[in-house]
Amino acid sequence: MLPREGDPILVVQKPWIDKIMDGDKTLELRGTTCRKPVNTIVYLSESGTGTIVGRARFVGCDGPLDRETIDARFDEHRVTNNFLDAANYRRVYGWRFVDATRASSPIPYAVKPGAIIWRKYAPATL
Repeated sequence: MLPREGDPILVVQKPWIDKIMDGDKTLELRGTTCRKPVNTIVYLSESGTGTIVGRARFVGCDGPLDRETIDARFDEHRVTNNFLDAANYRRVYGWRFVDATRASSPIPYAVKPGAIIWRKYAPATL
């Protein structure tokens, strides 16, 4: 599962990353649209760790979503209204992922300052 130089890495906080890796969450709610091409393999990193824990295939971006749609799709995103309100998004988009696969062990990568949501894979220097 080793990524190639430049492969996209999406940084996701706990507990959401575990829900994605377990297949319980297929819709990642974000405040911006995702412009990755459909069927892009995206590596997933747990926020604050500098390691990749798995990968998934990006299959599309929905939105902006209204509150009724967000509520109706709870089983896909698992985000409570309280958490979503705290995120304070002006607009909400759903990034759809399928085929999540957990890495057999965390894969360290070089973290460049300033990259918060998206990173590009580069091997960690020891």
